[in-house]
Amino acid sequence: MGTNYQRFAGGGSPVYLNPGLNFLTKIGISDLFEDHRIVGAFRFSGIADLFTSGGVDNEVLLSYEYRKKKIDHQVVLHRQSFVKIDDFNGTPARAHVHDIRYTAKLPINEVLGAKGSVLYRNDKFTYFSQGDVSLPKKPAYDNYVGLRAELVFDDTRNVMVNIMNGFRGKVWGEYWRKIKNERHDLITAGFDLRHYQRVHRQITWCNRLAGGTSWGTDRLLFYLGGVDNWFNAKFNNEINIVKPETYQFQTLATNMRGFSQNIRNGNNFVTYNSELRFPIVKYFVDRPMRSDFLNNLQLISFFDLGAAWYGLNPLSKENTENVNTYLQGSNLSPIIITVINDKNPLVAGAGWGIRSRLYGYFVRLDFGYGIDNFRSQKAVIGLSFATDF
Repeated sequence: MGTNYQRFAGGGSPVYLNPGLNFLTKIGISDLFEDHRIVGAFRFSGIADLFTSGGVDNEVLLSYEYRKKKIDHQVVLHRQSFVKIDDFNGTPARAHVHDIRYTAKLPINEVLGAKGSVLYRNDKFTYFSQGDVSLPKKPAYDNYVGLRAELVFDDTRNVMVNIMNGFRGKVWGEYWRKIKNERHDLITAGFDLRHYQRVHRQITWCNRLAGGTSWGTDRLLFYLGGVDNWFNAKFNNEINIVKPETYQFQTLATNMRGFSQNIRNGNNFVTYNSELRFPIVKYFVDRPMRSDFLNNLQLISFFDLGAAWYGLNPLSKENTENVNTYLQGSNLSPIIITVINDKNPLVAGAGWGIRSRLYGYFVRLDFGYGIDNFRSQKAVIGLSFATDF
């Protein structure tokens, strides 16, 4: 529910980016003219999380919007708790994130708008007592303040669910500063451009170009691979992270179907996605059907291309070599084995999928075949819950 980035987990799977099955409730109220709007939401852990994380993977959100004047104002309070995050010494911790966001929205014309936000974030880490190292550790606190600017363009027309015509996009930039004597900051910027071209009747060719970068002392790590809201998400632990000590936050860079998460990573990423969406029933039957599933049933073919890398040069040695070290033998006479594999920063994926709405949820099932180092990979099946890309 929150829009801020998760804390860097030290290179393991970003488990809490995929909460899995859970209980989510969202309630909104507004006046007759919709000048004031209040939204409240909370999410509780799923059954699996009750056993694996003690049921602490929860979120609470409260939002108020004032929309009477030309400039809209919004205040959001958000709290999230989760586990399975490690510091660099390998000590697991329970994290509580509290953030406050004020946003002003200015419409420039019918299709263009600007947003500005002031942000505050408080992170509390309580380390598990699992030995002599973690037992004396006291809770740690991090406080950040930030600014965000965003320019949004939207000139699209909805045809049906997941089918539209036109162009939309946005560019944004953020600056975060840690409240501490020493300098700790994060600067990040990105863009997301999407074009929807009508081919014939409801058949639409959709293209997306997106990218992002981060720099500063507390950088943002992009995990390339998979899709958003992936139900059966998988994470690739074989791809190492270059200079993990430079990161404090992490997020996913999607779409890259045909791969698990972390097929590539770094403080920079760019992706290109192309889909041909074919609403098979609506195309041949020119009348509404009683079945919501058949009304929104779509077949798609897709092609994804993307890269993620560290630093300025994606072709540098640290970006094109993946180093894994294995320890064999006994403690008295260990054998250290180092394996170096070539790693092209650019990967691709292609395949097909099915889309429709089932019990009010828009469900996506994708069959993707990845291309890594110019070699085709086995199919990866992705079940997700989201519209568009």
